[in-house]
Amino acid sequence: MSEVYICYSKWNQNEAAAITKLLESAGIGCWLLSRDISYARKWDDQIEEAVKESVIAVYLEPDEPSLRVLDEVSLIMSCNTQLMKFDPKAVSTAEIAEAVISNIGQARESKERNSRIYPYSGDEAFIFASYSHRDMRTVFEIIRGFQKRGYRVWFDEGIDPGTEWDEYIAAHIDRCSYMIAFLSDNYFGSSNCRDELAFARDMEKPLLLIYIRDEELPPGMKLRLNRLQAIHWYSYEDKNLFYEKADNAAGIEECRQKRSE
Repeated sequence: MSEVYICYSKWNQNEAAAITKLLESAGIGCWLLSRDISYARKWDDQIEEAVKESVIAVYLEPDEPSLRVLDEVSLIMSCNTQLMKFDPKAVSTAEIAEAVISNIGQARESKERNSRIYPYSGDEAFIFASYSHRDMRTVFEIIRGFQKRGYRVWFDEGIDPGTEWDEYIAAHIDRCSYMIAFLSDNYFGSSNCRDELAFARDMEKPLLLIYIRDEELPPGMKLRLNRLQAIHWYSYEDKNLFYEKADNAAGIEECRQKRSE
């Protein structure tokens, strides 16, 4: 597992390699990504994956950061990853590695604490999140964004299905004011997910569909769902635009904490 993201330019590649060697000798895995490779979508995906997985991001920045770098810094902060900036002309590679090693324990705890999401517990209007547990990683990322925007979201945290589970889920659907269904092939392949969706529709709950991947709906589901409001998560490069779109979904505002609360 890699926990440190090191981003550098070609002028600092030797320093970046030396820091990586020192950290890996201490048992700390690194993402070593040069800022000089092509700014293609594939590279953007690599950056996003590295930032999300890492607990510390090391920037070897002797000069003023470019707009591109500022975008990456914004991503780092949104992912609860600690940013550590060094001028490799002023600080030795050994000192940089020592600083990272000294901070990594605290960075791990901070990332875990700040990245953890919790199902809503209370008496106010809330959203019921219906999802396949196979999609948990992506779905929890999206839910985290909703919760940061003040939405009250309940989800089941991966409990095992059974008789008591059915009653537990049904009770929360009955109490919820809104449902978001996170659609994928995994979702359509789960009888539990389909039952949740059907139950919510039978109860006439306001419903938003979020397609988390570009996958074709089964014909029967397409017939039933094509008139419902839907957003395609995967199609938004700028996720802020996705959440702005979700903010305008009919009925969802009831489940959002007001700024004055």
